[in-house]
Amino acid sequence: MRGTVIKVHPISYSRNGGAFIRLEFRLETGQWAKTDLVPSFVNFARWKPFLTVGEDLDGILLKPGPIGKPEINADSYPRRHQTPVEGFWKLRDDGCMEWIVKLQETPCSLPELKPEPVQTKLL
Repeated sequence: MRGTVIKVHPISYSRNGGAFIRLEFRLETGQWAKTDLVPSFVNFARWKPFLTVGEDLDGILLKPGPIGKPEINADSYPRRHQTPVEGFWKLRDDGCMEWIVKLQETPCSLPELKPEPVQTKLL
């Protein structure tokens, strides 16, 4: 499954006092999903390079979450998805990210200029 990180929450603390970081994703199906990462767990090292908004990840596994909302298994092995076109991520007003395709600059074809005869001034 492929998904894009749309939000990285700051470190939060559970009722038991354990720290965790919540990541929100937009899946390739258009669904919203989340995962909670605990910095003291071993699987956190797999996710640490991808804790930025706009990361497009492959290799994420889903597990059933509460109330039918999908949850991402934190034991997944995520890897960065290589986009086939050049561009950049832009934050929209509604908080989502949008991929802006970088247009290839093509040389402008101007018409060939021919020198015109110069007329000297008569005094």
